[in-house]
Amino acid sequence: ITESSAPHGHLMPNPLCKKSGGQMVLTIPLIVFMDDVSGNISKQWNKHHVVYMSNASMSREMLEKEFCV
Repeated sequence: ITESSAPHGHLMPNPLCKKSGGQMVLTIPLIVFMDDVSGNISKQWNKHHVVYMSNASMSREMLEKEFCV
């Protein structure tokens, strides 16, 4: 561990590895988008939120394919 990363040494190895009991632990970056799609002008009634998540490690071409939607 380098001097600049020494403060993070207590995180090595990842604490989730110990908790997983020897199973492989994967970290997947997500792009999260949330929108309030209420059609009302006042935004006071009929609250409706849409949350969209996509795998940030996939290429844009792969994310745009129909089976990933």
